[in-house]
This record gives sequence, C-alpha cells and structure tokens, in this order.
Amino acid sequence: MCLCSSSTVTKLSPQLGVDVRFAPTSAAAHLHDSLAHLHHEEVEQIKDAGVAMGGLWCFRFNEQPLSAEEQIRFTSLWGECEGSPGSASILRHNTTPPASSFRCAVRTSGGEEVKLDIPADCGAYIHPVGHPIGGHGFGELSWHTDMSYLPSPPTMSLLHCHTAPPGSAGGRTSFLSMAAVTRRLPAPLKARLRGLHLKHNAAHSSDGRLRKGYEEPATALEAPGAVHPMLRELPACRTEVLYLGRRHLAFIMGYSLQESEALLDELWSLTMQEDVVYTHEWEVGDALMWDNTVLIHHRDPFDSQCERLMWRTQTKGIPPQASYSRSS
Repeated sequence: MCLCSSSTVTKLSPQLGVDVRFAPTSAAAHLHDSLAHLHHEEVEQIKDAGVAMGGLWCFRFNEQPLSAEEQIRFTSLWGECEGSPGSASILRHNTTPPASSFRCAVRTSGGEEVKLDIPADCGAYIHPVGHPIGGHGFGELSWHTDMSYLPSPPTMSLLHCHTAPPGSAGGRTSFLSMAAVTRRLPAPLKARLRGLHLKHNAAHSSDGRLRKGYEEPATALEAPGAVHPMLRELPACRTEVLYLGRRHLAFIMGYSLQESEALLDELWSLTMQEDVVYTHEWEVGDALMWDNTVLIHHRDPFDSQCERLMWRTQTKGIPPQASYSRSS
C-alpha cells in the first residue's frame, strides 16, 4: 500500500487495518527513535492508510517495548493524550498511583508538560507471588467501545504489549467495524434509529464487574451513564456510525424496557458479522492504535498462569453528535 523511507505499510487483514513496520536504526531501536526519522508527510500517509482501512493501525518495532515517554509522545501524534480515569485526582493530591498504572511526566514538542498515570487495565501481570495487577484480570472482555459511559469518550485508543501469553493461552483482541455494520443496516431501521438516544451503563466494566462506588442496578432503567445518539455523525468524513458501546444494561431512552431490549438484541445480532472482524495475536512490542468512534473490540480470556501486560493510552474526545437527517 505504501512504502516510505522509514516505514512499510501493508494491509493488516483483507477487511480491516494496516500493518506498519519501521526500518530500525539499530538492533535495539525504539519507537521514538524510528519516529524521529519520519517526515510529516510520512506520518500523514500512515494515518490516511489506516483511515482508508477502517481506523486500525498495528505498529511493529523489533519486539522492543516502548518507554512511558515514547508511548505518550507517540499517542500525542494522534491528538491530545490523556491519562486514565481518576489520574487527574491522583496527581492533584500527589498520592501514590494504583499498582495497575505507572506515573509519567513528559514534555511535548510544544513545550507543555504532560503528567499521566498510564493504566495497565486491559491486561494483567502475575507477580512472582502470584498477585495480578490490572483492571480486568484474566476473563473475557465483552464487545465494547472504550468509555462510552462518559460524556466525551476518547477518540483514539492505543494498547502496547509488554508481555504476552503464548497464542494457545488466549488473550487475543478482536476489532469490529461499526462503519461497515452501519452501511449494511436496512434503510427503514436506520431511519428509525435517527433521533434515538442510548444510555451507556457506567456501573460495570467490560468484564461485567461492578465498578467501585456504584450500586448494582435492578434493571437497565436504573443503570447510570452518559446518553449518546444511537447514530453518531463523524464530522471529518460526514459519515454516520451506529454507536452501541456495550450491550450490558444499555437502555434506549423513551422506550419501555421490553422495547429497548428487543431493538438492542436485533442491533447486536446484525452487528456480529465475522467478515468485518480482525483478531490480533499479540507479540511483545506490538502497538495497536484504533479509532474508538468507529470500532468496537473484544478480548478473549487467557490462562491465569500466564503473564499479559498492556499499557494503554488514549486521546481526548468530544461528545458524540447526532447524525444529520438524510435519505438512506
């Protein structure tokens, strides 16, 4: 697809994503070293190639994990890098960050100092004494959009692999294109969705566990969370995308519980199409960046005796905007 002086960009899969491989400057070259040799035009080429393939990029750098500074600087190429939920409070009160994150202060190219706690909450690591860290442990993570329960979910998400279980032990991450799903929706159904809004459950994480500080909702009617349009407009490309977030305790505003459940079941059934899914087998040093506005993702469970450690960063988003009225 694209051959630059510092990188080679090819399709990650026939249906989704690009695979970006950088020419190392040495056997121990890190991501930041390689990016230093990229021209602005090359960065834009890489971005455009990924957008054309559904909004997923896989960066590979000789199995060399990034430092915290490298990961923040790289994420900042895609937007304003932000930390994990709660990190601002941790930093403001100068308290010790949780065991599932690391603290980093780095000065950007614009001279601004960014202080973040980068979470390891999409993976887990077994200490020698056998205690896991990370927010999600070893179980399955259901299909979801990152942080759709917030008023302004992140636009871009990045996972960087520091430790991966062997392929047979699980822990793969799959991505599904909601843009492709939306294009296939019957016109009458899309017309019905315009103007509808969905409440995204904030009480539970994507592994189904109740978040600290929340009470168990009796039904989806009582579940807390941000309300977003079911068909959101992506202003940059004037594209409308079905925005479902997660299935668990989601609720369509203005519907009865029974009506909401029936329509959500129908939509999720239409969403689960294998030909718009890419599944990634992690290798140490992989850095996967994806557009959180158009992709949902899922993690397989993995062997609790294996190590799996991912660092996650993201870019600040904006409140989802309702799709413009249009003919289908």
